[in-house]
Amino acid sequence: MIKCPLPWTGLAVEPDGAVKNCAISRRSIGNLQYSSIESILDNNINQGIRDSLSIDQWPKPCAQCERVEQLDPLFSNRTYQLKLHQDVDINYAGSHSLTQLDLRWSNTCNYACVYCSPALSSQWASELGVKVNAGRDNFIKLKDYTFDRLANIKEVYLAGGEPLLIKENLELLEKLHQVNPDCLIRITTNASTLKNKIYNKIQEFNNVKWEVSVEATGAQFEYIRYPGVWSEFEDNLKQLLTDWDNVGITMNYFLLTADSIIETGLYLNSLGIDLNRIAVHPITGPTFLDVRNIKDLDHVTNYLNTYTEQATTFGKSLDNCAKFLAKPFDKDVANVVYSLSNIDKRRNLNFITTFPNLNRLLDI
Repeated sequence: MIKCPLPWTGLAVEPDGAVKNCAISRRSIGNLQYSSIESILDNNINQGIRDSLSIDQWPKPCAQCERVEQLDPLFSNRTYQLKLHQDVDINYAGSHSLTQLDLRWSNTCNYACVYCSPALSSQWASELGVKVNAGRDNFIKLKDYTFDRLANIKEVYLAGGEPLLIKENLELLEKLHQVNPDCLIRITTNASTLKNKIYNKIQEFNNVKWEVSVEATGAQFEYIRYPGVWSEFEDNLKQLLTDWDNVGITMNYFLLTADSIIETGLYLNSLGIDLNRIAVHPITGPTFLDVRNIKDLDHVTNYLNTYTEQATTFGKSLDNCAKFLAKPFDKDVANVVYSLSNIDKRRNLNFITTFPNLNRLLDI
């Protein structure tokens, strides 16, 4: 049996109304635009996921955890959630009982990170002229359902979009604090803004875990996390470290960070981030940013292997990235150049100037 509590306890809702068991699931189990949350959580799709797990088969929506655990079981979301839910009786024949919550009320975000999309960034949506959010009416009943169950929640995960800018998070936190002030609040943020009511409300909770998303510095940070400003980010990160004890870093490993990720991690460590709170994750989408598009993968593998302190989370995750490079992939350098050039035209940027090593790495 592949034990995972989330098909019985988790709820993740995306800005377009898609409902999943967890944020990293590859497929939704329903959508608020067409069905009630109650009917979705115990529908045939979710039951099929439960059935597969109970007979020791990975369901297709769980492909991300399966892939991660092939590299290192300790780094998967499933492993994390099992630890969080140690005292929860997972009834494999029972119905859904909410204990883990991840609500993306909207795609509100002030960044358009190069690997993101309109689905999770209003800045991207504006740039491409598309609309994403499911609409207020589709979330009203969701509020009723989730707010009535806040006393039993073990973890609220705030992500986005940018969670410190999504206004509905303030109402959620206010109601949660009234009934469950010891609930774990886990936040993944771009740390672009700390001066607002949401940040102030978070400071009232007893158990908060921060994850800051960043994987480059200086001009490369500003390209990847457009239109972010590195100096402002660095000041905010230092403020977070002053205000909180539990601050970590989540770094994405992909084409543009292929030969700089170590230096970035060590710089963040010099600012006060513990190496056991810096995790690096290879991304596979969009495919034009997959690091395996690089011609000479031995070069970047050797680069990753120059970091030898494997006992740390940072070191272990770099080793996992090196293992990831060996997995089969169909390179498409033409698509890399085409896609980055289109981004550059819209934003008046130049990826070759900002990442001068790419010419050699891609052989273009």
